[in-house]
Amino acid sequence: MSEKPEGAATPVDFFSWLNQMMLPMSGANAGKTTNPMAMWQDMAQKNQEAFTKFWQQMSGGPGMTPNINSAGPSMNAYRAMLKQAAKAYLEAADMPTRDDVIRLGEQISVFSMKLDDMGEDLNLNLASLPNVLGQIAATLESLSSRLERLETRLDNQNQ
Repeated sequence: MSEKPEGAATPVDFFSWLNQMMLPMSGANAGKTTNPMAMWQDMAQKNQEAFTKFWQQMSGGPGMTPNINSAGPSMNAYRAMLKQAAKAYLEAADMPTRDDVIRLGEQISVFSMKLDDMGEDLNLNLASLPNVLGQIAATLESLSSRLERLETRLDNQNQ
């Protein structure tokens, strides 16, 4: 086990700092002020001073930089392991993973675009429907008159 660097903060320092922050809210300072705003400002100032002192002690040690530099890769490895474990759990529980939800969202987006396209096509077809119906009506009238003439000829031939 390595020795603690000189001047490095300890858990005792942290709890001392925490105790200093809680004092204004406790009965230890009762009677000093009745103004809540002044109490809040006093607490904020003490908090800032104690927090600054605590972090100066934490960052002042010689081992701080190597520890911070080594934390990044280990946090990335932990995050990857946690992500893999969560995915395995969700799959075992028959629940969708993040990738499943993303894929479903993409499919819904594509489906929505296809529906929009179909709606536009339908609107275009409906817009031209009166013209098409007019052409059909004209064709039917023409056929009707031709049939009447044909009937007339057939009647004339049969007589």
